[in-house]
Amino acid sequence: MKVRKRQNTDTPSEIKALVERVVSEPAEALEHNLRGFTNWEYGKGDLYQWLDLLNHMDAYLEGVVKSRAELSLEGDLAADSPMPKTAVLEVLRATRM
Repeated sequence: MKVRKRQNTDTPSEIKALVERVVSEPAEALEHNLRGFTNWEYGKGDLYQWLDLLNHMDAYLEGVVKSRAELSLEGDLAADSPMPKTAVLEVLRATRM
């Protein structure tokens, strides 16, 4: 579910740099980009500072789920391609912080 940004959100440069670096890379690089995100180093910020990254991860997970027939209630249940398990786990790990 995509969330919309508020108009006035001042984002600290460290957060802005991380978000821009991750969302500017292709989806295939998401696993690699999130692997180093292990400790929360950003203080109590505003959720809206992270929206671009959260929306990017949400779109990635949506694409993974939609491409997996076994996760759908419709269609053929034959596996089409291997599940990108480690990338999905990295997204879930990063979002639980």
